[in-house]
Amino acid sequence: MMTNKKLYAAIVENAERINNDQVNQINEELTQSNDFLLRAFAESYNNALESFTAQTIELQKQQNEAMISSYRSVLEDLKNEQLNNSKHIEQLVIEVKNICIEQNRSINITLESLSESIKTSVSEMKNMIEQETNNHAILTKEIHDYLTNINQEVTKQSEIINSSSEFSKKTCEFIARKVNDLSAESVSKIDKIREILSEFSDRQDNTNVKYSKEMKRSIEDGFEASTEKISTDIKPILEEHYKEISETDKKIEKISSNYENQFNLIVDSLQKAQNLSSKDVQILEKLVEAGKNEL
Repeated sequence: MMTNKKLYAAIVENAERINNDQVNQINEELTQSNDFLLRAFAESYNNALESFTAQTIELQKQQNEAMISSYRSVLEDLKNEQLNNSKHIEQLVIEVKNICIEQNRSINITLESLSESIKTSVSEMKNMIEQETNNHAILTKEIHDYLTNINQEVTKQSEIINSSSEFSKKTCEFIARKVNDLSAESVSKIDKIREILSEFSDRQDNTNVKYSKEMKRSIEDGFEASTEKISTDIKPILEEHYKEISETDKKIEKISSNYENQFNLIVDSLQKAQNLSSKDVQILEKLVEAGKNEL
């Protein structure tokens, strides 16, 4: 008969053995379960990964195709736009070329018109100046002829006075010679005649002196009156002539200034419209300078 102690030891031993077996069995089952789970998880993971990879590849393929299609569409649009732009640019080039041709034609017409206008104005100014010069020469000649006539008249009057005095002197000398030729017996008569002649001579001298003074005064008064009349008559003519010359100079200066302003405006407009070359501008400046020299 087993004692309690042995029985207890046997129970404990049996319990430990059973426990160890169960633990080993549990561990083995856990290991198998873990292996199964790991294999299932790995298989599921691989399947999911393969599916995800396939879907990703398909999606990437679709995206690439969409992107390529979009790129092709954009490139096609760009190509069409460039083609349209090229046609538009060609059209613009043609239009600009036509505009340049028209502007060149307009510029040439403007330059020709400006040149003709300058030449016409220069010719008109030359004719005006020649006319004024001729008028001045005619007026100067008229004044000179008038003064010459007055001088000739004064000289003629002076010659008349001198001739009268010379005649009186010769008359006295002639009478004196005749008196000396008379005979002695006629001395008394001759003395009387001489006295009469002397008195006549004195009177004649007084008359000649008076006549000379009156003639001189008349000539001086006439000369002064003529001079004053000439000054009075000529002064407004000269003033009018100088006034016309001054007005002509002002007109010439104004016309020159107007042409210069018109030229500057035309050059500025042309430079802004088509950027004229410096050579063209120099040609225009020389043309206007030539016009000024003609003026």
